[in-house]
Order: sequence, then C-alpha cells, then structure tokens
Amino acid sequence: IDEILRVNAAPGYSEHHTGCAIDIGTLECDALVEAFENTPAFTWLQEHANQHGFVLSYPRGNAAGIAYEPWHWCFKESTSRI
Repeated sequence: IDEILRVNAAPGYSEHHTGCAIDIGTLECDALVEAFENTPAFTWLQEHANQHGFVLSYPRGNAAGIAYEPWHWCFKESTSRI
C-alpha cells in the first residue's frame, strides 16, 4: 500500500480534486513521464510558473515522499503576483 500511495493519491486526497492542479505535457515526450523535465516547456515552467501562481507540486525529494512528477503543477494563489 505504501508504494502505491507514493505514486497514486488515495481517493479524495489528490490535488486534482481541488480544481487547482494540472498535468502538463507536450508532443515532444510521452505523457506523465520524467522525460518531461528535459523539454523546453518544463524549462519555461521552472522560470515563469511562479509568476502566474503555479508551483511544482512534487519536486525531487519532496517532504511528502511523493514520487517526482515534473508534469504536475498546482495553482497556489498566494504565490501569484498581482
């Protein structure tokens, strides 16, 4: 169960249920794979997403112990510049 919960959220606990999380992909790589971190889109997100209120939910070594997901971003209004 612990290994499953490292890569899949339990029902009702996904950030997607909040309506604030999105999974981003490109035509340059398969969906929902770590290779997304090697795309220009990921580079742009790292440089600019915070300016629009988005944060990478599960970076490498995150405190929640969730598997690294470079494609998974969440809107956090408090980070947005107004």
